[in-house]
Amino acid sequence: PKKEEEDDPVRKAERELDRKRKDPNFIEYSDLDYDGDDDREIKRKMIKKGNLYGIADLKNKVIIPPIYKVIYLDGDKFLIQTNDECGGLLDMDGKELIPFVYRGTNRLRNNLYKVYDGPKAGIYDIAAKKEVIPPVYKDVQAINDELFLVMNDQELYGILNKENKIIYPFVIQPYSLSNWRLSSNDFLVVSRFKDLEFSVASLI
Repeated sequence: PKKEEEDDPVRKAERELDRKRKDPNFIEYSDLDYDGDDDREIKRKMIKKGNLYGIADLKNKVIIPPIYKVIYLDGDKFLIQTNDECGGLLDMDGKELIPFVYRGTNRLRNNLYKVYDGPKAGIYDIAAKKEVIPPVYKDVQAINDELFLVMNDQELYGILNKENKIIYPFVIQPYSLSNWRLSSNDFLVVSRFKDLEFSVASLI
């Protein structure tokens, strides 16, 4: 049985791979599955060198060097976490879309991404190539591409626009957000503040 195990091609391949992995300069390639909304094939591979990751094309040409702690495929972009715990966003060609000055990032909607400074969150617009809401809020949510529901340190929500201007004051209680809707020209919030119901309409 031991001889058969030693001769098994799968076991031999595994042992050879384990041996190669001990070389700090060994680069390992693996398929990168696309999990988007269509059937496009992402012509990229994940590469690993030691405990760090990068991206290569199908001909093994390195596009994003294996210097990052974590790489996630998000649609057709890469969410990156560096070894010093900073987060950023790169496109398929390795071009920087969100700079590595935040503690992390994840997609909110369309071209808008949440960016983090510790537990605080803000919003970065990759189309405008700028931070539109600084990461100073306990929570940020997108109403649409122009208006944002954000929570301050007093755990009250207000509404900001893309210019970071207050559209509605920080008086909305978190528990009162279960009944709100958005139409093309109308934003309606039903809230309870000082035991009074109020609504906000036609903010857009």
